[in-house]
Parts: sequence; structure tokens; C-alpha cells
Amino acid sequence: MNRPRNCEEVRPVLLEYVLEEVPAPDRTAIGLHLEICADCSQEVGRIRQTLGVVSRAAAFEEVPQRIRIVAEPASRWAAFWLHPARLAFAGGALACLAIAALALARTTISYQDGNFTVAFGAA
Repeated sequence: MNRPRNCEEVRPVLLEYVLEEVPAPDRTAIGLHLEICADCSQEVGRIRQTLGVVSRAAAFEEVPQRIRIVAEPASRWAAFWLHPARLAFAGGALACLAIAALALARTTISYQDGNFTVAFGAA
């Protein structure tokens, strides 16, 4: 931008102008435009006011540099059931229950000539 003459050329770079990121020749041309244009001058005032509010708000609250989130189960029981070994435990518990039920029912299991025989009650 060599010599901004109208608002359409100046408005897109007003933030950079306020932040002093515009090259010196363009900065001079924008300054000349701001002297004759009340709308662009008001826009620069609003930008400076907004930046002032943001800088004051940033001074009040310190943003943590590192944030660590640790999610823990509510209880040990819940932690146990979320563990991958829960299926192995459940399978073993069911096998023990099945053996106990068969023992209580006085069940006999036999294997003869390729056939399993299950008998419930007294032999």
C-alpha cells in the first residue's frame, strides 16, 4: 500500500496501524488519512479501547502454563470393573459357581467311549 486515499484501503489495516506493524511510509499515509476522516479515527479509538480492556483483563488473571486433568473412578469397586482383567475374573467366578452348584446337587460326571454322562442326585 503506497498512499491510501480512501477508507476502503485504510480500514483493513487499522489494527496493524495501532499495533505499529505497518511500514513507515504506509504509517505516514494512514496517519494523514486519519487526520481528515472522522469515521476511521473513531475506529482507531475503538480498537485502542478494546486492546486496553483486553490488556487489563489479562493482568488480573494468570493463565496456568500446564493443565493436567486426572479422572479417577468414584470407588475401588468401580475401578476394578473398569480394568481389562474383569472378564477373566468374571469367567473364573462363573466357573467356580458352576462347580459349587454341581457339588451341591451331588452330580457325577463321567466320560465313557467318547460320551460325557452327567448324573444328578445319588448314584
